[in-house]
Amino acid sequence: MISVEGVNIGVYGWGELKISPNGVKIATHYNLISDIDTLELYDFNNTNGIISNAISLPMDTLDEAFGLSFSPNNNVLYIATLNANGDLLTQLWQFDVSSNNQTIIQNSRIEIFNSMNHWLYGMQLGADGRIYVAKEGTQFADSIGVINFPNQLGSACSFSLNEYDFSGYKLSVGLPNFPNSYFNNTSWLPNCSVDISELNTLAKLIMYPIPSNNYLIIESESYMDFSNIKITDIQGKNIPVKIFSQNQNSIVLDITNLSNSLYFLIINNQNLSFTHKFLKL
Repeated sequence: MISVEGVNIGVYGWGELKISPNGVKIATHYNLISDIDTLELYDFNNTNGIISNAISLPMDTLDEAFGLSFSPNNNVLYIATLNANGDLLTQLWQFDVSSNNQTIIQNSRIEIFNSMNHWLYGMQLGADGRIYVAKEGTQFADSIGVINFPNQLGSACSFSLNEYDFSGYKLSVGLPNFPNSYFNNTSWLPNCSVDISELNTLAKLIMYPIPSNNYLIIESESYMDFSNIKITDIQGKNIPVKIFSQNQNSIVLDITNLSNSLYFLIINNQNLSFTHKFLKL
């Protein structure tokens, strides 16, 4: 299947292409010897392979841009840029792409980080729900950056420049590339009778990362009452729940003190009860 959409990059151009974890969006950027350096967002039909509805997001800082990644909930897009033809300023940008509207997306752009000493490059969503960022530069090139809460907008996404130190081994521009859908979690099950509207709510509830390490994140696309939530071990013993953060449609649990084992998360919400297993590593 060949689809003709977006900017014609001619005979020279390089960049990165990423598909959202749910497989319905594609983002790509082109670094061209011209004035049309651009970030583009497309709809993607993962059944027939057709790409459509290109949204162009022009940027004037795309020289040498390389890194690109969607958040686990598919609603936030990150891109790293480098002003290679000027002062070597590198910037990490965030876009809210949930609206599918060019003007709204363009106006949602937020600068998360900037520096002239650290050059950000390849990005990859990890199994723990965080986005890892490769980097080069004059300082700290032997460590990797991490976006800790990529679903959150603005500074709440918590970008850490030097999250892991490789003790003298230097990184370069790339990270291993693989489909983000490997980390999808769509197996929430109710243990009671529900109507169609309740099933719609159920389908919009996600939990990640699986396996889990320090934090377990549960999100709903609409309001969800998390006041009745518990964790049990495989023998059914209740484990104390420590809440790291919470808002109307998401909750982050601190599971740092849990032993490495299999657990069950249970949420009782009105007349529904959701149960899901997760592995703590």
